[in-house]
Amino acid sequence: SGAGSKGLSGGRVLNTTDTTTWGGNTAANNNAIVFSGSGTINNSGSWSDTNAFASYMQDFTGTNAFNNTATGIFSKQGSAITTMEVVYNNSGTTNANAGRFRMTGGGTSNGNFNVANGAVLDFNTGTHNLNAVTIAGAGTTEISGSTSFNSVNLNGGTLSSALLISGGNLQGADHILSGPVTWTAGNIRGAASTTVASTLVISGAGNKGLSGGRVLNTMGTTTWSGNTAANNNAIIFSGSGTINNAGSWNDSNA
Repeated sequence: SGAGSKGLSGGRVLNTTDTTTWGGNTAANNNAIVFSGSGTINNSGSWSDTNAFASYMQDFTGTNAFNNTATGIFSKQGSAITTMEVVYNNSGTTNANAGRFRMTGGGTSNGNFNVANGAVLDFNTGTHNLNAVTIAGAGTTEISGSTSFNSVNLNGGTLSSALLISGGNLQGADHILSGPVTWTAGNIRGAASTTVASTLVISGAGNKGLSGGRVLNTMGTTTWSGNTAANNNAIIFSGSGTINNAGSWNDSNA
């Protein structure tokens, strides 16, 4: 707690096995945990981020990681943004209960993510390997950031929360998106299938890419709309991209 930054460095491994409360910052981005020189946190207990202002775990130098182990529970409680700059590996349970939990360091996960109503689970930068994960809840999962620096490999699993693709690249093995999907920017790519079992909204001015052998299966109602000038909100096919529409596709671009 408190305003000052805390350093974890020089190969130090911090194992948290009981209840950890990370809170009490007094302005945006103070009370930061600064990782340098291969610092690692292994959480096997209950870690609660209760900071009232924007907070972050800073990846300063070296190869650093936050490992939420099989018994670990990481809960983001505050209504501001928490940025996880270090590699975040989730084999346990991650709860985005409020605000935005933004991951910018990549990581590999096979655990559970719960996203509460009004909260956002944000895969923003890095390579995120999601292997048979479960992502559920009334909130929003977002794939954001630059297409040059963010890739989300969704390899099977269950994704029932609402998904917003606002940037980056959705890729990986075959997967089914059972919640509503909104696609405003970014790419869906790679030689496998993405099946949207619910509604799909494709909107906004930016182009959307479908490439690399990706098959997009649309099963429900798709609304392609909201362009703001001639020929924007385009869907760009390259490298054997395919859409199989088995539902109702409405082109309502003005």
